[in-house]
Amino acid sequence: MKKKKMLGLLLGLALALCVALPGTLTTSAAAQTTDSTPATLYERVMAATTVESAETILNGATEQESDALSEEQIQAISAHMVSLMPAPLPAVTVEKSNDKPVQSEIVYPTVTVTDAAPFGSPVVGGAN
Repeated sequence: MKKKKMLGLLLGLALALCVALPGTLTTSAAAQTTDSTPATLYERVMAATTVESAETILNGATEQESDALSEEQIQAISAHMVSLMPAPLPAVTVEKSNDKPVQSEIVYPTVTVTDAAPFGSPVVGGAN
């Protein structure tokens, strides 16, 4: 049961980092698994080259495969997942501007419809 919790926390951390870091939710052709995948869950995860492919492998693992992982393997998978995370973008700097603020104003234009269209006799009503 402890291994399941550890694996769940690991998946939660990986998902949170993928959402928090920009550009990590894109898919690629390299994320697709091939026919020559290694046999064990540990080897498949360690062979993954993207966070998305590693998460796909971990999410598709059976209970027996996840129970077979040792503590050292779980720590190695965690370190591998962290190493696959992209570097964060540099901090945004706001430059000082010499422009003075301008008071904004909302203008509602008045529209007259007195001479909008020529009304014919049917609209005048009762002329017939």
